[in-house]
Amino acid sequence: MGPDFVIAVLKHALTTGAMVVAPILLVGMTVGILVGAFQAATQVSEPTLTFVPKVVAVGLVGSLLLPWGLERFVHIFRYVIESTLQVTR
Repeated sequence: MGPDFVIAVLKHALTTGAMVVAPILLVGMTVGILVGAFQAATQVSEPTLTFVPKVVAVGLVGSLLLPWGLERFVHIFRYVIESTLQVTR
């Protein structure tokens, strides 16, 4: 188990993590921009108006993507375990 193996595993893990988290972050950012534009147009500066829609949108997208994200993380975990077992044999 050399440095190349560790670098490959870390690269795969970071790529998978970014791929799973990116849709949730994009939805949160989009909702934040839309609410900010609405607040600027109507001059309503209510803190809960920015917080609640973002929480609802991120929670909804997170719950919809949870099975897919868990599948991705299980896949990388299996990859690491199988690769480690093959290297140690």
